[in-house]
Amino acid sequence: MAEICPFRRIRYNQGIVKDLAKVICPPYDVIAPEQQRIYYKMSDYNAIRLEHAIEQPGDNATDNKYSRAAVTFQQWLKEGVLQVEGQPAFYMHDHYFAHLEEKKKRRGLIARVGLVPWGDGIYPHEETFSKAKSDRLQIIRACQANFSSVLALYQDSGGEVVKILSEASQDKPVMEVACSDEGHVVWTVTKPKFVQRISELLVAQPLYIADGHHRYETALAYQQERARKLPYVTGKEAFNYVIVTLVDFSDPGLIILSASFPIKPSAA
Repeated sequence: MAEICPFRRIRYNQGIVKDLAKVICPPYDVIAPEQQRIYYKMSDYNAIRLEHAIEQPGDNATDNKYSRAAVTFQQWLKEGVLQVEGQPAFYMHDHYFAHLEEKKKRRGLIARVGLVPWGDGIYPHEETFSKAKSDRLQIIRACQANFSSVLALYQDSGGEVVKILSEASQDKPVMEVACSDEGHVVWTVTKPKFVQRISELLVAQPLYIADGHHRYETALAYQQERARKLPYVTGKEAFNYVIVTLVDFSDPGLIILSASFPIKPSAA
């Protein structure tokens, strides 16, 4: 089974980035070119510049959207636009949205998950394509970071994880974002009793990828690529893990829609 553990996230510095609604964007594969440009205009710090940078005329093997994303990433870290958390944690994420004119909330737990081959505790449900995997591999090579998480489902049959997360939600959130048609609230889960118990409960659970098959397979390929270049691998290196948002099958806000249509940028 896959290892489920906390990690040190890289977050926006809200002393510099005042409006988080202007810097978030959806995963690369649901963003149409015209929307890509809209996200660029929203803010100089929009995550689109990392997740799905614009191609430029004259791009080549050394100067391209991947290399520019890497330069931007390092620049934001150097300037303090992005900051690395000091303590490993799980991150609980409540996503508020509307579906068929009904308000919904989906609760996810963002964790670092140990990479394992398909069938060893993590299971796919869709076919992947080489072009998309090549694109994601180039971005992870250049930046050595996960800019959007995989979405995976698990079965919390006894409701124990739900209870822990409900208790954790009594603490003050570390991030709240309100857009025109959706909202996001994030908590940092660092209490040892929560962290240890969550890891224990989830390590025995099979995970089913709902979205992010290309990202997961790319992470596997990158893991193998990095391991081949080292004389010795402990298994604890960062490239042996991928960031995953874990959602309980019984979560009332769990709605999986087709990715055939791009997501409209928020007007916020």
